[in-house]
Amino acid sequence: MTRRDAGARDRLRSWSPWRERLVALGLCGLVVTGCAAQPDQAGAPPLTGTSGQEATAFPLGTWTGTCENKIRRVMDVAEDGTWTMVVNGMDSSSGTYRVAGDTFIFETDRACAAEGHERGVYTWALEGGRLTFTKVDDDCAWRPLTVQAVVWSPVD
Repeated sequence: MTRRDAGARDRLRSWSPWRERLVALGLCGLVVTGCAAQPDQAGAPPLTGTSGQEATAFPLGTWTGTCENKIRRVMDVAEDGTWTMVVNGMDSSSGTYRVAGDTFIFETDRACAAEGHERGVYTWALEGGRLTFTKVDDDCAWRPLTVQAVVWSPVD
């Protein structure tokens, strides 16, 4: 893990409520300039959270991804059922999650709470060490742009 990524993870864990307005403004900008397009998967085989007959456990840890317009994300998915995210080096959001097979459910999300849409349901896939999310049901404005618009790579 690079020093920069470790610093981002430390900032994620030290969220201060006074930053919520700043984050809200940043998220509005992200929605306007965010990665609206899903990575091109034309012709690719369907992605699932399983490998053959054997189920794959969700890969916990710290992941990073950058989309077409160079907006960098770092997401930490912890064993205790919490997740945190930094977007372009700024604290973005955090909450709780649950995994059921190849379904990843954002149960709570601090950034989406203001919209009244904390819960979001995605399928996840891990292929070649790369993690992807595909929206199933999510009414939060920013999360699909942030979560599914990139291919995530593990942070070493």
